[in-house]
Amino acid sequence: MAGRLATQAATGKIPVSIVARGDDALRLHKRLRCAARAVGVELAIEERRGDGDSARVLVDGELLLVGVPSTESIEARLVAWLAAGAGRGA
Repeated sequence: MAGRLATQAATGKIPVSIVARGDDALRLHKRLRCAARAVGVELAIEERRGDGDSARVLVDGELLLVGVPSTESIEARLVAWLAAGAGRGA
């Protein structure tokens, strides 16, 4: 986790991982970018091939989202995550 936060500090981008396949991966990637833009943060998105379970998004190895929620729902989760101080590298 410390390495990912160091990456965030160096690049100014929050590292996130999408674990999904096919259309779910594409939808999540697009929705994450739109939500991040609306919230005013930059993401460094890494895609990993899913294992057949529900699509999910991880931040610093912690689960942020499951499934393919709406862009508005993703925005709300990002805001809550940032408000909790998780995105500040502290």
